[in-house]
Amino acid sequence: MYDYSGTWVYEVGLPAKSGVGGGVLGVLPGQFGIALFSPLLDEKFNSVRGVAGFRDLSREFDLHLLRAPSMSKHAIRRHYRLSDVSSRRGRPDEDLELLAEVGRKVLVLELQGDLFAASLERVIRSLASDGDGVEVVVLDLRRAGATDGSTVGLLRGLAETVAAVGQHLVVTDQARVLPSDAFAGLDVEVARTLDDAMRGCEDALLGDAGRAPAGSVRLDLAEFELVRHLGDHERARLLPRFVERSYAAGEVIVEQGADADALYLLGSGVAEVEFADPLDGSVERIADLYPGVVIGELGLLGQGRRSATVRAVTDVACFELSRFELMRLRSSDHLVYTRIIEDLLVSTAERLRRANREASLLRD
Repeated sequence: MYDYSGTWVYEVGLPAKSGVGGGVLGVLPGQFGIALFSPLLDEKFNSVRGVAGFRDLSREFDLHLLRAPSMSKHAIRRHYRLSDVSSRRGRPDEDLELLAEVGRKVLVLELQGDLFAASLERVIRSLASDGDGVEVVVLDLRRAGATDGSTVGLLRGLAETVAAVGQHLVVTDQARVLPSDAFAGLDVEVARTLDDAMRGCEDALLGDAGRAPAGSVRLDLAEFELVRHLGDHERARLLPRFVERSYAAGEVIVEQGADADALYLLGSGVAEVEFADPLDGSVERIADLYPGVVIGELGLLGQGRRSATVRAVTDVACFELSRFELMRLRSSDHLVYTRIIEDLLVSTAERLRRANREASLLRD
């Protein structure tokens, strides 16, 4: 930069090389390089517009070396489609099958590290290369680090870019790294957690397919997959063995550590699954359960104890099949018993395959 070197370092703060032909080349080590060309020179033989352009870029995006962040090797920690990884909301098998088809419309990007110009540029490139068929983009900022004055502007620009191609942006900001008005005036949804965002996207996809909101559904016993495929005579022998149970909001349906003496078909209402750590007693909410799911089948099949607590969030109605009645069914109608056990095993195996697939995608 000739005799302008000291002022350049102070005002711009990027390693650079200029030439008397009007070119200026600058770099931010490990992140990017920029070249500008404009032949009009100043009294120190540097490009007038080149120097001005670098000064504006440095100020706009906080590129000065003394303020430059340490870059994470990968700004995107994980990326996947909603068809491959689902939320923690327990849903009937038919809803999960539909989401496995239409979930490719939702792309989730989990970001990590500091959110500056170079890291967000990688996000934009990822959207360009992996955005085929995407209608909703979810940006998870849970593991985001530091931000600067340019971050909000860059994210707003990203939101406008996404909207311009007909996509919708959802941002999760559990760590509150952004100001509350970061997306004011833009069609951007801000969710508290990634799971909240994924649930909302799932609900929207199911709604587009004509499925009723999960919490509003009330199922009769004969509508459950476990019963529906049976013939009339088989159903007539099975249904009387179920007992309808009602639970008020907050009431425990099954308790962790208790004997697994029954399974339950959730007919209406919402329940939650809680796991209490035996070491420190801390309780973690694992999942929400909605009508159409089976509760407690693993413990019943394995003749063990409950691995978690299931509690009613709203008033809940269930259909209970006790182990005693199941054993009576095995003695009196072995064919129906066998079909019930086979269906439970197939459903359990499918959930395990889905969980294994998700675990492989979410592995660090």
